[in-house]
Amino acid sequence: MIRDTIAAARELAAWVREHAAPLFLTTVAAFPCLFYAAHGPPADLKILPSMAVSLFLVLPLWAVTVHDARDRASQLLAGAGLVLGLAPPLVWGYGPGGREYLKAHPDPMVIGAFLGLALTLAAVLRSTDAKAWGLGTGDFRWWRQPVGLLLTMILVCIPIVAWIFPDFAEFYPRYKPARAGDPLALLEYQVAMGIYMFSWEYLFRGFVLFGCARYVGPVAAILIQAFPFFLLHDGKPEPEFAISWFGGILMGWLCWRARCMWPSFLLHWILYATMEVSAFGLRALG
Repeated sequence: MIRDTIAAARELAAWVREHAAPLFLTTVAAFPCLFYAAHGPPADLKILPSMAVSLFLVLPLWAVTVHDARDRASQLLAGAGLVLGLAPPLVWGYGPGGREYLKAHPDPMVIGAFLGLALTLAAVLRSTDAKAWGLGTGDFRWWRQPVGLLLTMILVCIPIVAWIFPDFAEFYPRYKPARAGDPLALLEYQVAMGIYMFSWEYLFRGFVLFGCARYVGPVAAILIQAFPFFLLHDGKPEPEFAISWFGGILMGWLCWRARCMWPSFLLHWILYATMEVSAFGLRALG
């Protein structure tokens, strides 16, 4: 029995060494999902986008540098960005009194996210092919037409869906001042959500999709990025939760075909903003 156990342990260790790169990428991607599910921030104009940048942009960009870059300077630059970017969220999630302090004083979260992003992005641009991780414009001549059509459908159909399903007007807008009927607050929150959505989309439709596709192929990579995206919609209105699974697959395929993450960001952000504005209008009329 002991020999069998030792043999199994050696086999596992050999498997880990053989697949170290995809294990590293997927583990990095799993942490922001876990952290957000356990310690997700409130609908706040500073904390929400800043934490998203740190978790969904800074951490993956550091991993891109570790994965691709071979020069020590780039890895140190990305490491410094990681420390600056992740320190405030870790204090938020695990530091005694950290959440209360950062709610009252969110500037460290904002500054850490900004500096962390600047350093990790500089490291990526300095030493890796950012386009290979979904950060370029891809095949713009191809994706501009289907994305334009889908955006038109969103702008036409979402107000109708929001009118048919009252749950949308009860759930949105998420930002309390906007729920109270303040249109400027609604606009400010959409800008904050734009930053949040870009960060979110890069994690799934950039880092996970293009990183995993290197090792398991595009079909498996599209499914891998769709599943956590779907689970993170738990708690949303039921129609949105159900649609997010198929939407995640569609967005994964679209970004793979477009060779960039921009189509998914534009569609996701406009979809969310349209739901918020539609619900705001229905609440105002209601």
